[in-house]
Amino acid sequence: AQICFLGGGNMAMSIIAGLVSDGVSPKSITVVDRHQEKLESLNQLFHVKTTVDLTSAVKAADILILCVKPQ
Repeated sequence: AQICFLGGGNMAMSIIAGLVSDGVSPKSITVVDRHQEKLESLNQLFHVKTTVDLTSAVKAADILILCVKPQ
């Protein structure tokens, strides 16, 4: 299953760390965020796919996880 995280902050990082340590392939995880530095950090730490293209990422996902602060 393709998993898409909407938001690349601390909550997403914690969940991704758990998923990867439990054996979920980083290739099945995509993170969408508007801050490039967060995406680069997540890619370096976990080797997940990252993008700023929300539409494409959501269309390709089987599971969406919202990791954004309500504002």
